Amino acid sequence: MFHLVAYRSTVPAGSNFVYLTPVPDSQIRIEEKNVIIPSGLNHIIAVYAHSDFIARARVETPSLRRNMLLEIAPVARSIEPDQWEYINYYFDTPIVLDESEPMRFMAFHDQSTAQEITGLVWLADGAITPVTQEHFVARAVCQQIQGSGVWENVSITFDQVLPAGRYGVIGARLEFRNGIAYRLSFVGQSWRPGWVVDLFYQSAMDYPVRHGKLGVWGEFPHDQPPTVDILAFGSGQPILYLDLVRL
Repeated sequence: MFHLVAYRSTVPAGSNFVYLTPVPDSQIRIEEKNVIIPSGLNHIIAVYAHSDFIARARVETPSLRRNMLLEIAPVARSIEPDQWEYINYYFDTPIVLDESEPMRFMAFHDQSTAQEITGLVWLADGAITPVTQEHFVARAVCQQIQGSGVWENVSITFDQVLPAGRYGVIGARLEFRNGIAYRLSFVGQSWRPGWVVDLFYQSAMDYPVRHGKLGVWGEFPHDQPPTVDILAFGSGQPILYLDLVRL
């Protein structure tokens, strides 16, 4: 199981690292600039840093200081998050943190004016076990969102009616022109797995997580599909694709 944590701040010009502010998260304890590592979810399986003019980024925790802070390289220095290769991932060999310790995300840019910087960290309960199983893809339309810069939770409506039964999600894709990241929220499940938004129908930010590559995200009965947390900075109606296994 894994959970997506987000940081985002307006960072002034300068070559010194600045701590980003965590995006409010209903599932994880946050104290000022710190995300407190939950019990049982103390493995980093991926990190991502994005801004138009980002220069460097790091993740900092007390346990990482015993060796070396986590340098994020490459960083996504682009107008839009459109290349999955900029995501640093450790699916097979996650970075182990101490439970209950604080985690900070720091970055700086080389532009002469203040810039927005986004940091994403994926926390998991251990190494990822891929799923290789017959599955199908279901398309759904999300409820309209405002794009307020925080996680907005919305419901989904499938294009086609799901046959009665229980389903496992083994991958997802969310298309939204004004989006940054998304998470799935399953009834009865604390952690919210997710990924980076695909801005266009032809982009492939979802490539590393589709069709079982990131294991099982969660399960749901046909009449209680997951809702979606969306981090965005513009209004609209996102499109969601789920890779589903009939259980």
